[in-house]
Amino acid sequence: MHISKKNEVYLQLTDVEPSIAAELNSFFTFEVPNAKFMPAVRNRVWDGKIRLFSPATGEIYVGLLEYIKKYCDKHNISYILEKGVEDERVVASEVVNGFVRSLKLKSKGKSLKVRDYQIQAVQHAISRNRALLLSPTASGKSLIIYSLIRYYHLMGLKTLILVPTTSLVEQMYTDFEDYGWSSGTYCQKIYQGYDRKVTKDVVISTWQSIYKMPKKYFEQFGCVIGDEAHTFKAKSLTRIMTKLHQCKYRFGFTGTLDDTETHKLVLEGLFGAVEKVVTTKELMDKKTLANLKIKCIALKHPEIKKRMSYAEEIDYLAKLNPPRYLTVSHEDDEVGEQLSTVFLRLAKEYVSHTLGEDKVFTVDIESLYVTRVFSETFDEWQQPTSKPWYSGLTCLFYLKVPPQIESNDDSNEGWSHLRWGSDIEYDDNVLRPSNEEF
Repeated sequence: MHISKKNEVYLQLTDVEPSIAAELNSFFTFEVPNAKFMPAVRNRVWDGKIRLFSPATGEIYVGLLEYIKKYCDKHNISYILEKGVEDERVVASEVVNGFVRSLKLKSKGKSLKVRDYQIQAVQHAISRNRALLLSPTASGKSLIIYSLIRYYHLMGLKTLILVPTTSLVEQMYTDFEDYGWSSGTYCQKIYQGYDRKVTKDVVISTWQSIYKMPKKYFEQFGCVIGDEAHTFKAKSLTRIMTKLHQCKYRFGFTGTLDDTETHKLVLEGLFGAVEKVVTTKELMDKKTLANLKIKCIALKHPEIKKRMSYAEEIDYLAKLNPPRYLTVSHEDDEVGEQLSTVFLRLAKEYVSHTLGEDKVFTVDIESLYVTRVFSETFDEWQQPTSKPWYSGLTCLFYLKVPPQIESNDDSNEGWSHLRWGSDIEYDDNVLRPSNEEF
């Protein structure tokens, strides 16, 4: 077997016997969890499987090189690595430490202490050129990203930072300013309402805003960083990463990885091997984080039932009580206040993008409801005697928004009902406005 690099996305395997190619295809093929419920599978457009190796072309993601080598070693398959396939280099920790210290990092005007594991993460990334860094919440992930950006900026490369939400675009832009860099001079924000033409050295964008851009658009970037990389399961994100075929330096950051092997391998293929930066337990042991205490409270139900599936539990609980709406206060209830805070932020963001950020407007929450979700077209008011199949629970919220905002139902004295979801038929639980890509 001969292994060469086609570009920065794909390796190419040649001189592979048909039987070995078939085995590799089987080894790198996985079924997507719950694929049978997806419209494409139900319509027989897709079989619900992800194939990371193509026997026809011999192409496979560069980040899966170690898996290929282990597979060959395990099955006594000889292989030849072409020069340039492995391009790791030795970078002394002292050099990285000196570079990060030279940035004179600050936070709120005060000098910021850089932790050892942050230095090690930067060193690992620079020496490997690509990596998937597993870094939990409160571990200082944005500082690691900032250090890498400054390093590759000194190399004269443009960097593309991909994030899943507009709020993370704003947060990262602000963080860089807080660290002591002039974000206005070097950084550019891209999401709905901003120009997609690149004019700065560092672009911070939501993936939804640029995934339809042509391959030529992405050729200007020499480094790509994906924050919250577990969101890169979407085909849109994969499309972006494969268009970055000339981008040598690739780094994914995430606080968690799905339990499915499929997801992990796709991310490693697009970015690189997983490297655990630090664990939450280690942060607590070092007193960086407060100790976490978990108290489990077991409640005994008066009617003990045998072990049930989730669907059976929902059906059982639904039948215990008659159908009804439950109003959750958004002012005096702890859960209601938390929900209303999230919904109001999202609603204000939507209204701001729709009317323009220079407009003055008011968005208030009227009420929250928790209700059962019924199958098909069941109406509890018009069919009170029928026996519906309960499929789950949902939360409805009503907002007061400016009259310029189009409503999904009739407005009443300025009150409008905003419905959220990327696909009204299949995906009503995604917290972003219908037909909006941000």
